[in-house]
Amino acid sequence: MQKYALDILNNATTEMLEGYILPKPYKKDNNIACLNCKWKSICHYQVESSGYREITSKSKENFCLGEEK
Repeated sequence: MQKYALDILNNATTEMLEGYILPKPYKKDNNIACLNCKWKSICHYQVESSGYREITSKSKENFCLGEEK
């Protein structure tokens, strides 16, 4: 799992250094990242067409299995 996490971080770092930075705001329950973002005035993210990443809570057991109940 640690190697997998490092691979994801390395890929993300490479993409950012190459200039690829795609906004992917989250929404969890009624908390929306865009509401508190200091970059929203220049980002112009279009939630109507792109939506949010939905974050759901997972139990400790399901987190390791990658499943939701």
